[in-house]
Amino acid sequence: MKTNLLFITAAILLAFSACNKVSESIQRDIITKTDTIAFEFLPSDNTSSPNNSIQDLSALLNLTEEIKKAGGFEMKDIVSIKLSSFVLIQDSILRKTKDGKRDSNYVDPANNFRNFSSVKALLKSGSKLDSLAKITNIPEGAISARLILSPLIAPDTLKSAINAGNMKYNLSIQLRTPTKDTIKAKVLTNYTLTLRK
Repeated sequence: MKTNLLFITAAILLAFSACNKVSESIQRDIITKTDTIAFEFLPSDNTSSPNNSIQDLSALLNLTEEIKKAGGFEMKDIVSIKLSSFVLIQDSILRKTKDGKRDSNYVDPANNFRNFSSVKALLKSGSKLDSLAKITNIPEGAISARLILSPLIAPDTLKSAINAGNMKYNLSIQLRTPTKDTIKAKVLTNYTLTLRK
């Protein structure tokens, strides 16, 4: 009798364990390929307010393509979307040095990111505008050709904005010192998608 009871209990536990394994979900995080969006900041002497804006930079994120790479997932399987990085990189200028060699890492010492004191990136989706990332207190010492903005947006807000489509970025720039020449640069973004089914 004891043997039968132990056998029945073991069989029930085994069946319950097998059911749990079948119902386990599959989850995967994927990092999207980097968006590279060129922009130009025109010369400005407005150092009083952060209205030196660059508007409507089209985001290049293709969710369908990114999810297809993960294999076996669909749009409905997105659990969350997180901003992994938002970086601004100033284009370098090609010039010849005194010895005749080209220096491709030259950045204009009078017109670069150290002219900025802060930058805020906004995410525009349809008529909705959300704070995406920012950097404040940009150092004014060395020449700066790269800015890393800290993410501000919550994953749920980001998910609904990206799913709505027609996503664009706006940059709000506070100048520390005037710029006399156009600053050519690019935005690089990465997102982490969490997929589950």
